[in-house]
Amino acid sequence: VEIRAAEVGNPATPQAVRRLFDEARAGGRRAGLLVELPEVKVPENAREAEAVTADSLVPGLGALLAASHDADLYVLSLPDLSGEIRSRRWLLMKAAAIARSVGPSARIAALFHQPAGGGLFPPGAKELLSEEAAAFVDLLGLDLDDAATTPEAVREAADGLSFARPLVVTAPRLHD
Repeated sequence: VEIRAAEVGNPATPQAVRRLFDEARAGGRRAGLLVELPEVKVPENAREAEAVTADSLVPGLGALLAASHDADLYVLSLPDLSGEIRSRRWLLMKAAAIARSVGPSARIAALFHQPAGGGLFPPGAKELLSEEAAAFVDLLGLDLDDAATTPEAVREAADGLSFARPLVVTAPRLHD
């Protein structure tokens, strides 16, 4: 289930997610939640930063995660790395920790989006996945715009960020 940043706070979103998860489980399928994370401001005070909850981080995120508590996969989408990397890293770590507390057995992925100017991963992705943040995610994700990109090229680029980490790749649908 893919939830864009604008939909996270919608009161109907958690109910729709719960319904889709229930239907997937009833059909014998696994289920995952992709959440697009908006840019947020890092609290200046360490105590305030530590006390952040899912809903104070992103309004509506708590209800959304509660509705998807039995997810097999949480994909934390970072569509824009143009802002300050420190705040994006903090957001990734905090959101991953909250998702882990809701679904302890779920895998967590950080999904980056292919930049328009070329390359597979955006500038700043390597810095964002520093040793500190890399420990919070199990998989590296790439939202690929060019479906003609070879798996070898994706693997090589991914290994440049985080060597041998499993990958989640989203791409345009192919007709064949």
